[in-house]
Amino acid sequence: MPQQNPNVEVLDPVVQDVHMNDTQTPLTITVHQAARALQVQPATVYNWIRDGEFPYVRLGGRIRIPTAKLADLLGITSGEIVDGLR
Repeated sequence: MPQQNPNVEVLDPVVQDVHMNDTQTPLTITVHQAARALQVQPATVYNWIRDGEFPYVRLGGRIRIPTAKLADLLGITSGEIVDGLR
C-alpha cells in the first residue's frame, strides 16, 4: 500500500463545500450552482470550461468553480455570486 505524503492535504470534494473564507462565501461552487447564478444552462458552463473561457479546478475528479476567480471575471464580489444562488 503506498504511503501518503504528509505534506499533501487531500480535501474530499464533499467537505470542500463547507470550507468558507472570512465572509462565509464558499471557496468553490459546482457547475450547476455557477450556471444558476449566471442564469445559463450547465451545458453552457461546461462549454466555456472546455473552451478555456471559464475558471475551474478539479477536486477529487469533480469540476469546481472558484468563487473568487469567477467574481474577478465578472467584476463583482464573491458575495454577489452567493446571492445569485438564493
